[in-house]
Amino acid sequence: MGPAASSIRLACLSNPNALAVLNSEELADGASGKGELYRVLTKGDDDQTASLLKNPDSRFLLCSLYARENLVADIDEVMWRRLVQFSWSNPALNWDRTSSSGPDLDAWNLQAALRKFLTIAPATPDWVIPVHQVFLELDPSRTGTYQSTEEVLAVLERWKAIAVKDSFGDKDQTGFFTPLPMAEELRGLIAALYGKVLINKKLVPVGKPDSEDVALRCAWYGNTSDMSEEEMDAAREKDGTILTFAALFNDLLLLKLPRRAEIEMGLTHGLSFIHTKRCAQLKEHYHAFDPRPADELLAEAEADKSPQGQRDPLAPLMTELAEQRALIAGLKRIVIWGLIVIIAAVVFSHR
Repeated sequence: MGPAASSIRLACLSNPNALAVLNSEELADGASGKGELYRVLTKGDDDQTASLLKNPDSRFLLCSLYARENLVADIDEVMWRRLVQFSWSNPALNWDRTSSSGPDLDAWNLQAALRKFLTIAPATPDWVIPVHQVFLELDPSRTGTYQSTEEVLAVLERWKAIAVKDSFGDKDQTGFFTPLPMAEELRGLIAALYGKVLINKKLVPVGKPDSEDVALRCAWYGNTSDMSEEEMDAAREKDGTILTFAALFNDLLLLKLPRRAEIEMGLTHGLSFIHTKRCAQLKEHYHAFDPRPADELLAEAEADKSPQGQRDPLAPLMTELAEQRALIAGLKRIVIWGLIVIIAAVVFSHR
């Protein structure tokens, strides 16, 4: 295939309508019953497969990929890992178009598939970095939650004590952002994203700041509703950049300027990358959010303090809104599906 034809093919694979066409019966192989979509996934070159899996309209395909179902059910482990590695930068990982018109079931299904993925992906050294890459991209407000503390602990236990060797193969590779071994950093990331459960209509972290397991401390840093300055200092003395890494996935802390300033004190070059991305995500959710450094904003607040002593009257409302959004994320599925059942029952009773 020449360069021009290859470029056209890659452009087509990025087209929103490409997946429906590739998965159509008209392009299916008569012998296997599998279509062109399966061929591109399993036999396409790297550029073709990557274009397909980075197509934002491929959410149904991503669901199959992470849950290892449908088209992906019978591929071997090496091929599965290859596809996962191509998928991590798909922006649709964080799409959720739920509105008053109804739920975004594709988003919910994808969130559920990602949670399942952590329970079925091989917990081996070859998988640690691909899994890390995918989950590092997630917006914490778009992850959903596990049903129980036991489920969270079981996932964290799966990824424990995995030795990922460096390129020379003679010692453990350290994490991208912390001094932890790579697998332990992954556990910290998982804990920061999923280390909370709904108990008595309240989201509760599964860990504590004094937990012996560093992943459970990350669950606390990533999901607690607040930390005092003294608690932040104690956590920083104990865990250093590990605290900063996990806290960067905590919307409630980042929306409080004094807490954000404490977090930003611990930024390294690598963690600044996560910080920039998280600020962009928060700006998308809360238009009043100012992504400038918190120290600068606090200095302005002190200089421009109003008679009431408050720079921005929307700031406490943003924090309260974030807390309500976090709670609603855990309840919305129950409410919406309850309404669907009630409506169906009413319609059936009047037939």
